[in-house]
Amino acid sequence: MDEQNKILKPFGPTILQSKVPDELFSIVENAVEKSRSGFMVSPEYLAGEFINGQNKDLKLDNIEKENILLWLQKQAKVYAKAIDNRHIEHSAHGLSLPIVWVNYQKKGDFNPVHNHSGFLSFIIYVDMPDLSNEQKMAGDINWRYGESHDLIKNTLNISPNKKDFFMFPSWLDHWVYPFANSDATRITVAGNLFLS
Repeated sequence: MDEQNKILKPFGPTILQSKVPDELFSIVENAVEKSRSGFMVSPEYLAGEFINGQNKDLKLDNIEKENILLWLQKQAKVYAKAIDNRHIEHSAHGLSLPIVWVNYQKKGDFNPVHNHSGFLSFIIYVDMPDLSNEQKMAGDINWRYGESHDLIKNTLNISPNKKDFFMFPSWLDHWVYPFANSDATRITVAGNLFLS
């Protein structure tokens, strides 16, 4: 395991945490800016309750999408090695990325508990405002697996930073708490990988 990748395995499912390389992050940032004037994502795709912010399809040309997909396939191999799954490791090159979206989360917006379609899902943190004057866990990513019982922790809460990347099983429940005081925008790019 190299220094860039960290495996988080607080419960059954494994979560890969990493940093997006600078060159790839520039592609994502440029696409986020291009997407500001794009179409909003259809409501059936997303669970978010965005009153002030927006969810939009990420505008990528074919080369940009291919560069992102190649990096995601490499990350899927890292993920597969961590869980000792040779099937995923050998078939990671066949993963497809049919849709990628960007969330512009503003004051009062939130993502309730939900999961995704596909095989593996990912989140890239493009901009994380300073939320230190907010309630605890405002703007954080939270995952949940299984039922809550005494002496068992079934949730994981992380305060992400800019350039953070997470990959996890698409079926894993997760959510984001709202923030109430900051006028900044929390920007994430997310998508689902499908195994053909």
